[in-house]
Amino acid sequence: MPGLLLGAAILISMDLDGKNEIALVAGMALLATAALIFFWRTKPYFEIADDMLHINGMFSARIPFRSITEIRRIPQNELGKGTRLFGMSGSYYGLYNYKSIGYVVMNCSDADKMVLIKTEHKQFIISPDDPDAFIRQFSKR
Repeated sequence: MPGLLLGAAILISMDLDGKNEIALVAGMALLATAALIFFWRTKPYFEIADDMLHINGMFSARIPFRSITEIRRIPQNELGKGTRLFGMSGSYYGLYNYKSIGYVVMNCSDADKMVLIKTEHKQFIISPDDPDAFIRQFSKR
């Protein structure tokens, strides 16, 4: 990652006079690549605090407890066929549409630990390190 950023800085600096568009474009491409790698590698984390569930990651959300109608584990085979509408290729980050459950915002790093959270208006799938403990912690509230 530092190498990408250094390369981007060098290439962009080569165009300070505005005469080397190729260096500028290449530098910007490297910078964009570094940003994508940073966001792609950022593991989401989840907090249960006060009366809110905080989903922090590429697609963050604050969900009031009172709006949650269901929270449970969901196996990958239950999701079935889905379409990524927006998000990262090769990952479980973004907005998806599954025939089995409909539209869902996914913030997952591990398909074997998925937890479905349904609210009055949206659905989320997250992957806490210990899904069962996460659900128990939520249920105590």
